[in-house]
Amino acid sequence: MLAGLLALWTAFAVARTIINPLQDIVAVAGNIAHGDLACKVKTSGVSELDQLVSAFSTMTNSLREIIAQSIGISESVSAMSEELAASANEIGKATETTSTAIQCVADSTNMQAELAQSSLVVIEEMVGSIRATINAANSVESASEKTADTAKNGANQILEVVTNMNYMQQTVSNVAGRIHTLSGKKMPNW
Repeated sequence: MLAGLLALWTAFAVARTIINPLQDIVAVAGNIAHGDLACKVKTSGVSELDQLVSAFSTMTNSLREIIAQSIGISESVSAMSEELAASANEIGKATETTSTAIQCVADSTNMQAELAQSSLVVIEEMVGSIRATINAANSVESASEKTADTAKNGANQILEVVTNMNYMQQTVSNVAGRIHTLSGKKMPNW
């Protein structure tokens, strides 16, 4: 019986040396599964179980490093995303400003076109007024020439009338002198 107890105690001790490290590994694996990468499995010797614990610890350390690298990469990607979003926002603002400037240029161009059209209408009216003035000046010139010709003709006719009147006065004076000579009476001088 002693041998049986010794065998039972040996089996129990061996089982504990196997089960306790396995329970530690299971507990640490559960913690890692829930995101706790700081927990570690303690080793106690050089058995296959200790090799499993060592491999598990190496795996946990590698996982920590990979997660740390992933977090660093995520933070870099996040920072780059923020920079890209800021750049996109600035590009959007620049595009809006450019669009506003283009609209202002288009509005100014339309206004200039309207002013040019108005100026063209005014110029056409001025050309019409200048043509009317030229026509009126030509009419005045023509009327002035006719008036000058009429005045010249009138002056010539007046000169002719004066000449004829002088001739008539001479003739009347001659006739009166003859009549006076014939009548022996003296007549008034006209």
